[in-house]
Amino acid sequence: MPAPNPWKAADLTPEVIKASDGSIRTVAGQRDGSRPGDVTSDGSLIFDADFANQPDWAPEYGSQSYRFVGDTYTDGSANSNYPSLNADASQNLPGKFDFFYTGERWHPNGDRNADYAPEPTKQPVGVIGNIHGNRTDPNGKSFVVTDESYGNPGQWGSDAQLTKDLGAEYSELWFEVWVRFQPGFQWQALIERDGQSTMKLLRCRRHSGITTNNRYSFFGEDAYSGYPVMIQDLKVWPVYTDENWMRSVGFLRGYSHPDTYGTNDAYATMGDYDEDTEEGIYQGGSTALSWEQTFGDGEWHKINVYLKMDSSPGAGDGIYEFWLDDIMEYEITDIPWRQVGDPAPMGWNECSIGGNMHNIWAAETEKAEQWYQVDEFKVYNGKPA
Repeated sequence: MPAPNPWKAADLTPEVIKASDGSIRTVAGQRDGSRPGDVTSDGSLIFDADFANQPDWAPEYGSQSYRFVGDTYTDGSANSNYPSLNADASQNLPGKFDFFYTGERWHPNGDRNADYAPEPTKQPVGVIGNIHGNRTDPNGKSFVVTDESYGNPGQWGSDAQLTKDLGAEYSELWFEVWVRFQPGFQWQALIERDGQSTMKLLRCRRHSGITTNNRYSFFGEDAYSGYPVMIQDLKVWPVYTDENWMRSVGFLRGYSHPDTYGTNDAYATMGDYDEDTEEGIYQGGSTALSWEQTFGDGEWHKINVYLKMDSSPGAGDGIYEFWLDDIMEYEITDIPWRQVGDPAPMGWNECSIGGNMHNIWAAETEKAEQWYQVDEFKVYNGKPA
């Protein structure tokens, strides 16, 4: 889909959310971070991104973001080349999502403070549209994320995340998402036969708003009030001379009490529960599979992630599962999401799709881009029947 000049999305009506206690409120009414109590898990569908039936969307300029209710971030002064672009990113919300975050170098309209010139032949870093079709319709819409190759060896690159406030706290969640990578998608680690290349795909957490309203603060002291958190990564790891392993990485962090923020007693920084769960992908076999044998085939693949809160603070029986194409690849059943004395009930209330990559696969001067796409992103209140 060619980029309109300039990118401009229609105004959207603020979404009304029905709380589990029966009350009606909008996202804007929850700026204090309050949420209703726990919701009984029944496997019902609580969110369907339904990309196929959403209006076309893209960031209107480079790094446009709406990070919290009332966010006035405008990336500097207005770009005089495109005075009609929204200074208020809340007027450009993507589909059924409540927030979004982008970061890129090569946008068709440049960025608002003119640090980067317009690149009319490039795609915005995130697009809802019919650029590459979707899983069931070659002319259908999906969410397409562009990977721009730039930066230093230790730098994370371009970023596109769409975030949904689930409107209540859920003690169990089942995520389903279909993913397809561009045929010939490149990884720095496989080109150089060294290091590891990683991408972030899915995030879920309990956002409280106590230390920050920013929905995209996941690390550092101000992020601890947004835990427990799960970030689902995918990693490509070259081994031996001509082989590689495709890896699933679950970044898992337990709840931190507000009194411990900024101290060494914060649960998120301690060994009690601060874990990255990394495992190969086997698809029921005994040999770890490669990028080419999994996502590198250019076909659609289904990913599921299951989260369950521990039965009580200190019980240490929380669950994380990673599934690929209906096969469970990894399971943990002893997660101490909470310590004794932590709040009960407690659950997750926010999820995001998309993210950035550690993947400099071409010289920055080439302004190289590649893509993957997401379809049928759904969130259930527990495992569906």
